[in-house]
Amino acid sequence: MSEKISRRLNHALLRIIGMDAERRKNEALPLVTCDDEGFPHAALLSPYQVVASDESTVATSVLKGTRTHRNLSLRKRATLIIPTPPSVYYIKLNLRSSSKIDILDGHDRTIFLWEIREILMDHSPDAHILSGIVFDDSAVRESYSLEFSAVSSFLGSL
Repeated sequence: MSEKISRRLNHALLRIIGMDAERRKNEALPLVTCDDEGFPHAALLSPYQVVASDESTVATSVLKGTRTHRNLSLRKRATLIIPTPPSVYYIKLNLRSSSKIDILDGHDRTIFLWEIREILMDHSPDAHILSGIVFDDSAVRESYSLEFSAVSSFLGSL
């Protein structure tokens, strides 16, 4: 069962998506939007694409032309899911603004700047979360690092 925690990122969440996190983990972060038919649409973002500059400011970088980009642009809401074994956090987001970024890799991206609506934590004392969704980032670490730098620079300019 989930319980409402707050509207601000805690230390555990900032260690994962904060700008100052020592190393980005290779754990995918599901971002859930709503499609045209009202169904949930999940996208797996890397932690290089989700960056918090402080406990109340979150930005995501999303490829233009994707269903996720379309859903975010039209509906201006999302839920970010962050596993933190033995629990998981659901961060409900409302769009503040968006801006195109150029990373020089040939792909158009948009940075979505979010206001945190609420944060819930889901935890079962009898069935602990053991891990998140882990991916091999060896082939993409360099390009993801460029994306992280672009999002961090954007947040630093606010």
